[in-house]
Amino acid sequence: MRIADNECVGSSRLYEVLTREVTKHEWLLSLCEDIPKGQPAPNLLFAAVHELVLQHSADELATYYPSVTKSPKQAEDVFPSFFSFLPYIRK
Repeated sequence: MRIADNECVGSSRLYEVLTREVTKHEWLLSLCEDIPKGQPAPNLLFAAVHELVLQHSADELATYYPSVTKSPKQAEDVFPSFFSFLPYIRK
């Protein structure tokens, strides 16, 4: 939660919401265990997802990203789409 409070508040509502939700799911946290020590795990996770969102811009998750759409959906509703998108990470 420290990252959500210190880095995302006032900067990115989307990442603030996602960070708070990711911390509630052990499986998602375990994705970050393979990231080398000293690397910003949340940043790398979200950067990887963002790159995949750009490649799969027709996916529902893309409708929440200001970098993909001019009228993004409310960030508070993003997590179900984010979680559904995660199989792309495994490919």
